[in-house]
Amino acid sequence: MAAKATSSGTTRSAGTCTWPRPLARSQPAAVNVGIRPTFESGRGLLVEAYLIDFDGDLYGKTLRIAFIARLRGERRFPGVDELIAQMHRDTDEARELCASFTPP
Repeated sequence: MAAKATSSGTTRSAGTCTWPRPLARSQPAAVNVGIRPTFESGRGLLVEAYLIDFDGDLYGKTLRIAFIARLRGERRFPGVDELIAQMHRDTDEARELCASFTPP
């Protein structure tokens, strides 16, 4: 599924991240495309991928994100604790969606 990231289309999504050889692998991910309204950073539209159950250093690596499903729209949370709780729920849902996904 192709997705276009626009400021009107901010979203939390499930997806996979892949990177080229020699690593050449896929990893389930929870992805945010948006502006991070809880923190009002002024950084504009960002794409942030949390690689589920991944432990490693990918700084300087090029990743490709394939979106599998839209989890929810982006919203402002009253505080950091509420945001973190929702991120945990999003990650659990993304993990399940990625595990059951069969590419077309």
